[in-house]
Amino acid sequence: MRGGVVALPPLMRTGRRDDGSWPAVILGVLALVAVVGGPAWTLSGGNPTGDWVVVSDVVDGDTIYVGRGVWRTKVRLKCVDTPETVDPRKPVECYGLKASEFTRQSLDGHWVHLDIDKTDQQDRYGCLLAYVFRLDGTLFNLALVRQGYARSTSFPCRYKPEFKEAEAEAQRDGRGLWNACEPMVRGSDPCEGTIIGNRRTHVYHLSDQRPYDIDVDNRVCFGSEAEATQQGYRRALR
Repeated sequence: MRGGVVALPPLMRTGRRDDGSWPAVILGVLALVAVVGGPAWTLSGGNPTGDWVVVSDVVDGDTIYVGRGVWRTKVRLKCVDTPETVDPRKPVECYGLKASEFTRQSLDGHWVHLDIDKTDQQDRYGCLLAYVFRLDGTLFNLALVRQGYARSTSFPCRYKPEFKEAEAEAQRDGRGLWNACEPMVRGSDPCEGTIIGNRRTHVYHLSDQRPYDIDVDNRVCFGSEAEATQQGYRRALR
């Protein structure tokens, strides 16, 4: 510093390359970033929206945490539902602990790829919704259903035919919860009336409309359209 003025390097003063050493300086800086940033990235567990991210914790059969520190994100496995184990408002459900243990052994500490739809990226609790792929290419969401640790849901699902087929096979073969728990009837309609509402969407459907796949737990029965609208439901468009 001369007279209070910072002395700039030759390249910054003139805008010209000096002796050709400046590219070497750039390469040196990049190498330093790689040396420091590489371990930092690994320790963080990666970016959930990047190629691969580490599973840092397992909440239950269909909910995990990925990443560490500032990258830690709660993820809900899309299109599957394992029996409840952690909701304080509900008792531990049949086969829930086995499903949680299966997910823990399969994913905890492993690197996975999260496939996230462009729409419907979060559930109502703010969890990231994703299809979870293991390093060997296995779609873990589907594996849960195929082995009887989970049921498929009626929510929008990119792989819905595969999930439905896997669930039908697991139910037919009595795998997992389909054998250990009380009989679970899917596709049957508990409503005696002609109007069926969906508790999740608050939409009701008439018997002459196209069939809708609504989980039994989400179905509500109405004796008339007036009753449905009074409860805050609206008629399906088709």
